Amino acid sequence: GALEAARRLDCAVEIALAVDLDPDALGVYRYNFGVDSTNARLADVAVLFHGRLGAPPSLRETRLKDSLGPIDLLLAGPPCQGYSNLNNSTRRADPRNSLYAKAIRAAEILEPRVVFVENVPSVTLDPTGVVRRSASVLKKLGYGVITSLVDAADLGIPQQRRRHVLLAVLGGNLREDLYGNSGLATRGCLDFIRNLPPARDRECGFMDEQPRFSASTKKRLEYLFHHDIFDLPDNLRPPCQQGRHRYQSMYGRLRPDFPAQTITSGFACMGQGRFVHPREHRTLTPREAARLQGLPDFHLFVGVRSRDALQNMVGNAVVPRVVAVALVRIWEAQLRSQSLQR
Repeated sequence: GALEAARRLDCAVEIALAVDLDPDALGVYRYNFGVDSTNARLADVAVLFHGRLGAPPSLRETRLKDSLGPIDLLLAGPPCQGYSNLNNSTRRADPRNSLYAKAIRAAEILEPRVVFVENVPSVTLDPTGVVRRSASVLKKLGYGVITSLVDAADLGIPQQRRRHVLLAVLGGNLREDLYGNSGLATRGCLDFIRNLPPARDRECGFMDEQPRFSASTKKRLEYLFHHDIFDLPDNLRPPCQQGRHRYQSMYGRLRPDFPAQTITSGFACMGQGRFVHPREHRTLTPREAARLQGLPDFHLFVGVRSRDALQNMVGNAVVPRVVAVALVRIWEAQLRSQSLQR
């Protein structure tokens, strides 16, 4: 998304530092963006930026800042699972939730011109008030800060994916309606995936792999298509999901003329959401899920060691257009402001 924004604005990009704990994700990142282990590190961001918010920079943090030089943009996607309403085990009490504050600590140390942090809408329910605290810290540092809720479907991506975005610009003022009036029409999911290669056997690679199903799942699939329906009747669901189950999209079929539901890492499993292909008797392939995430076809998942790793990577991705639209509009607003000042 950041590179797409730079392309539209005719700006060059130099990646100063990328950090991740997932070796598969980091390998894909290095391959696609042409960076090595110096710029893209397998490391814990909580170790690199270990100080608490508001504390003076430590020697380690100061050395890291000096080694990187001036930073224009800091992008952060703290793990959202601990905030997600779909997480019934560690919701609001997940140790990974502390990484949101670490993203702000990184901004505090590196002093980038622009900060972009993405998460699920329920991050605002964090009991420590991490979003409010983060905005307060950034404002004290001289940033103009806004928070927005954006749905990828409103940006022309065929997926209903609502996300919370925190945006900060050093010394700038931001419009609250940064994502408003995109001019992009809502798209149906089938149009986005109809021209992709057909699902194939496992030997052909992960991206187009034909998912395998149990006998009971096959019966549920066939029932949807035989009756040309999109929601599985309650009595055909597993016993644990019958009755007053609130996740009615599970075991459902995608409606071709509507956006897909939120793509998660469980997109290959019928029992984890509305992930049945609108026309074919199967769930989505990783390539189809990546398309519905708005990931470009030239972004290659090279060297991924397992199907699970690939699904996690695709399902956890930030829709690039969510980043690109925000950065382009921030840049345009800054240019207008400078012009008015002159």
